This record gives sequence, structure tokens and C-alpha cells, in this order.
Amino acid sequence: MNRKQFELFQTAIQWVVDEHREPTHSPSHLQSTWAVGRVLFDKVTAYRRKDRPKTFQVVCPTACCVAGDICLTNGDTFVVGCDEEPVRYNTAIAVDYVVDEDGKLHEIGARARSLVGITGPEANELFEGGNRVEDITRVATSIAARRDFDLDLK
Repeated sequence: MNRKQFELFQTAIQWVVDEHREPTHSPSHLQSTWAVGRVLFDKVTAYRRKDRPKTFQVVCPTACCVAGDICLTNGDTFVVGCDEEPVRYNTAIAVDYVVDEDGKLHEIGARARSLVGITGPEANELFEGGNRVEDITRVATSIAARRDFDLDLK
């Protein structure tokens, strides 16, 4: 984890803390899913590795987990496949993928892990769907300390 990755990491953890400090009727931190949102009319073409490009519908995320917030803060675009039947959460749909600025498709958890420079086991522990804010801050503090960074949460 370099300094830039740490700053993105800290921003995401601070967002979780802030979301739980000021509860609203419609919280945007939802740890139990990568992201949920509303499908927009916009479409984007993306590819995964050497696959043929596919068309995806853009999703405006309304809630996400720590990993989803990392991708969102990075500027990635949340998408669902045009030919897929999405999982619904009331009027929103679940989102599992993002597209980066180069048009490459990524699974949200893998993308977030790469963006902040953490290992697979660390990501599994941090992104666990049942984590509460206390769990997230404890795990994140430990991850940062192992890399000689101090998580400075307000």
C-alpha cells in the first residue's frame, strides 16, 4: 500500500464512520452488498481481459459497502449487463461490477482490493458483509498499521 492507496483507503473508512455517526432515513453505507442503485439510460462498452467487448447499462449507486465506496471515490462507473436479470432491492438493483477509465470491467471487491493495495485475506475480512462499523474500523486500523500507516478517523 503506497501513500495514494492509503489515502483512498482512509477516505473510504472515514465515510463509513461518518455514515453511522449521522444516521439518516436512507443510509448510503450498506455493507451487505457491493452496491445498489438505479439503472440509467446511459450505456457503456467494456471488456474483461481478452473477451469481446460487451455493452452494459450504467447504474447510479445509492448505497454501497466499503469496497463499493472505494470504487466510487476512484471514479469507476457502476454497471450491470444489458442481458442480465438483476437482483432487486425494492426499487434499486444490486451491482457487482465497475468499469474503469480504460473501459475494463472489474468485479467490485477485486477492484477495490487492487486500488488500495491490500491482500485477498485482508479484503475478505474488511469487506465481510456482516461487518458493523466497529468491525470495519478495527480491521482497517490493523491493515494500516501493518503497513506503517496511522488511520486518522475523526
